Amino acid sequence: MRFDSRCAGVRFGWEALGEISRDTVDELRVAWPDHPIELEVHGDAHGEWDPARMSQTIANLATNAITYGERGAAVQISVEGDGGDVQLKVHNFGPAIPPDMMPVLFQPFRRAGLEDRSPSGLGLGLHIVEQIVRAHSGTVSVESTAGEGTTFTVRLPRAPAHPQ
Repeated sequence: MRFDSRCAGVRFGWEALGEISRDTVDELRVAWPDHPIELEVHGDAHGEWDPARMSQTIANLATNAITYGERGAAVQISVEGDGGDVQLKVHNFGPAIPPDMMPVLFQPFRRAGLEDRSPSGLGLGLHIVEQIVRAHSGTVSVESTAGEGTTFTVRLPRAPAHPQ
């Protein structure tokens, strides 16, 4: 399944990723009232993106961070804009993703190998994140280290290359 920005209702517009993040985090705080979620926004985080899809990206990454992170530890979300790109980071303080899962983590129906934390998930969230980020001409990467947690980093150009 490929996410094609010419279909599926994608609506690109000049938007502030910081505002999209604030709105999404407010909704997440309602859904997860007992779990601390921190948000920091630095610099100019405006760019041409679909706000509904970017909200979905933030929500998927944050929900994974809540689900797989250390109980009671804050999920940290940061948005930073300077220069030509905008960067979104979502970090949790939880167990590391097993190294053998890293190469397949964004494939559909793959899970992080920590099913005891979320036995009901389908394994589509990170695949959807990757497809949305690609539709915005961006990249998504992950770093996961025992004792330090996991950070997903999304890098987005301010103006994606739209398909012709």
